[in-house]
Amino acid sequence: MRISSDRSPTWRGRAHPAAHISGDLSVRATFGPVSIALGRRIRWTAVVLLVAAWFVALAVDVGGNGAHLLLAAAVAVLFYDLVTVDTPA
Repeated sequence: MRISSDRSPTWRGRAHPAAHISGDLSVRATFGPVSIALGRRIRWTAVVLLVAAWFVALAVDVGGNGAHLLLAAAVAVLFYDLVTVDTPA
C-alpha cells in the first residue's frame, strides 16, 4: 500500500477533523507579543504555585501519590526553562 502525501489512509480521503480551524493559533497570535522576561516570570510563577500546591496537598493529605505529579510538573517547567533558547524577537 502506497501512502500519498495529500491524504492519510487513516482518514481515507476525508479531511482531518481539525482541518476547519483556520488562522494562526500560536501564542504570539493569541496573546500578542510576549517578552522574554514576561515568559520567564510566568514560568517561575507556575513553578512556585505548583510547589506550594504540592506542600499543601501533602500537609492536608489530599491526592495520595497523585500529589507528587504537582512536583513533577514543576520540575518539567524548570527543565523547559533550562532548555529553551531565549532569542530576542
